[in-house]
Amino acid sequence: MVHPERSHPNAVAPKIFIKSVTVAGRQLPLPADGGVTRLAPGSANVAVTFTSPSYIAPEKVRVVPNGVDTKKFRPGVKPLKLATKKKFKFLFVGGTIFRKGPDILLAAFSQAFTAADDVCLVVKDFGGDSCYQGQTAGEAIRALQQKPGAPEILHLTEELSAEQMPSLYAACNCFVLPYRGEGFGMPVL
Repeated sequence: MVHPERSHPNAVAPKIFIKSVTVAGRQLPLPADGGVTRLAPGSANVAVTFTSPSYIAPEKVRVVPNGVDTKKFRPGVKPLKLATKKKFKFLFVGGTIFRKGPDILLAAFSQAFTAADDVCLVVKDFGGDSCYQGQTAGEAIRALQQKPGAPEILHLTEELSAEQMPSLYAACNCFVLPYRGEGFGMPVL
């Protein structure tokens, strides 16, 4: 499995790390010789990771952009009940790792608002127990939550099902993206 966020932004995936690909939720091993017949990454940036320097021939790669299910993510979805009485809710979705800018978001939010304001920052964090273990901004979020006069932050670390995610988005008023870099852009979709 390749973790581009743990490497330099211009780095390429070492061939030894490319052991499998995930297709429709199933991890499939690559042939022993590392050969690939076709690869369909969700973005051109991910495609470059595999085609440069010649791990996979560019003609074998076709970018297939990620889509959104407009039957699920649509106006009129019942909002998820959130543990806040604040009227206006900002939403951040993603692992709270450095390249996704949680430090930027927390600084801006705490400079713009106080506990007296009728706003809440909802942070839907993920990966803290798996791919981003030991890398999240959980401590910084807890520190700001404890600061006297700080604006309200609701930090959601539990898994939400695919069926619950549209309701989370519907429960909030403004989506915030302080990302320094993003691989797939799934939260935006």
